[in-house]
Amino acid sequence: MAIEKLLNSSLAIGAMAAAVTLGACSKQEPAPAPPTPAAAVEPLPTPAPAPVAVKKTEMQQEGVTANVADLVKPLLQPGTDLGVAASGFRTHQDFVAAAHAAKNLDIPFLVLKDKTVNKKMTLSAAIKSLKPSVNASAEASRATAEARADLARG
Repeated sequence: MAIEKLLNSSLAIGAMAAAVTLGACSKQEPAPAPPTPAAAVEPLPTPAPAPVAVKKTEMQQEGVTANVADLVKPLLQPGTDLGVAASGFRTHQDFVAAAHAAKNLDIPFLVLKDKTVNKKMTLSAAIKSLKPSVNASAEASRATAEARADLARG
């Protein structure tokens, strides 16, 4: 009889445990709501970038002055458009120095300009790359001194 009671108690406990487990498994969380379609949500507008102050170079502000044009014309090939020749140089001195260096070393001005303006080389480095046999530093100094003297006179 004691074994029967114990057996019945065990069965009762097992049944309750099964019921609790099954009950817990049968309870399901409600399904989450489907996400809203992307087309229904409008993106936020992108703010415009803040304006950046750009400092104009001497050449951008003044262009080729009559004085500079008179100085450079004899140094460049006849018929050269001075506006095109001067574009890209930061200062009148840089422009006139490049023109002097090109004339002094018999280097095409536009090739020298490309090296100094577009490739961002110094005048000395540009001369060295085009005429490795000359003292590029001395030639750049000479051309710069000639440009300073021309601009001071004129």
